[in-house]
Amino acid sequence: MKYLLLIVLLALVFFILGVKRARSPLNKGQNKGQGKAEPAPQRMAVCEHCGVHLPREDALPGLGGDFCSLAHRKAFENSHPLVVAARAEAEAERRRKS
Repeated sequence: MKYLLLIVLLALVFFILGVKRARSPLNKGQNKGQGKAEPAPQRMAVCEHCGVHLPREDALPGLGGDFCSLAHRKAFENSHPLVVAARAEAEAERRRKS
């Protein structure tokens, strides 16, 4: 009988410890999140040549749109001269009106 009581007592202790361990990550996560602010989402741009997404502040603007590198901007401008000419003309028209 005393062995049965000892087994029940040990099972109860392990059950209580298990419940405390299961709750502790939730409490720790909530406490950590209160002190730190999440970073603001960044605006993204798409390279017109290869289609890769990158932060807008890292993108290189060109007459064909935004690009991930100088080589891609030059390649796009060389392979799409009509698009570049049309956008350059539109940009010049916009500046004249301002």
